[in-house]
Amino acid sequence: MAVQSAASISRVLALSVSVLSRHFLLFFPAGAIASLPLVLLGRLLRSEQIFTLSISALLRLLVYALLTRLLMIICDCTVTMPVAFQAVRQQPFSFINSLKAGLPRVIPVMLTEIITVVLAMIAMLLSAAILGLILGLILGSMSTGAVPVLIALAFVPAELLLTTWLVGAPVCLIERTGPWISLRRSVDLTKGHFWIILGLLLFLRIGALITTELFPSLGLGEHTVLIISACLCYAIWLPYSSIVLVTIYHDLRVTQEGVQQIA
Repeated sequence: MAVQSAASISRVLALSVSVLSRHFLLFFPAGAIASLPLVLLGRLLRSEQIFTLSISALLRLLVYALLTRLLMIICDCTVTMPVAFQAVRQQPFSFINSLKAGLPRVIPVMLTEIITVVLAMIAMLLSAAILGLILGLILGSMSTGAVPVLIALAFVPAELLLTTWLVGAPVCLIERTGPWISLRRSVDLTKGHFWIILGLLLFLRIGALITTELFPSLGLGEHTVLIISACLCYAIWLPYSSIVLVTIYHDLRVTQEGVQQIA
């Protein structure tokens, strides 16, 4: 039987808020550092440069996006996730130890995220191709009205993978496993909690959407105050979203292994 802590979305979100507020002076600087290139990337994405057909421009954009995500992962691995995990366990933590333990895990965590995204995209494309073939055989030709249905159904396999692999990054960091083992471990931990994990994933998606579409639009202005406002928003949301992942991971482990086994 699942422990209540692992079966409660409200507990996960409330505990994450509590952890963020109690260690705000640690999380906020890490989020602020990670937010700077992210805001710049948002400004670049909304500029006219990305609408050119230049391959070199697109490659530069891809490299910049990867470097931006790398900086966010460094902040997560060295500060946010280790501190959050110890805080959820109500254990003392050392910033120096978190830094030493987290830095070697940056590349494995990044590879875990890349594999997750790539495989989810492949699953979506394959499902779209298969569904398109089936609909083409049934209808004789692809009708315009079937396209929205096809797109919606194509997302299902990808969402299933993203849901079951949601705690792959915390597993990789905390249990110090490789990308493939981390993803398999995530599947085991989330088994039997699909709807709860999906609900939390949707919450993170909605929060990221609001943060991306509303607040960074402030950063498009030329006024320093508006750019700072966008950075402040990211500096709070980025650590909070990572804390939510760590809290989910912790509660799922408590459900399967019990409190005494969490180390």
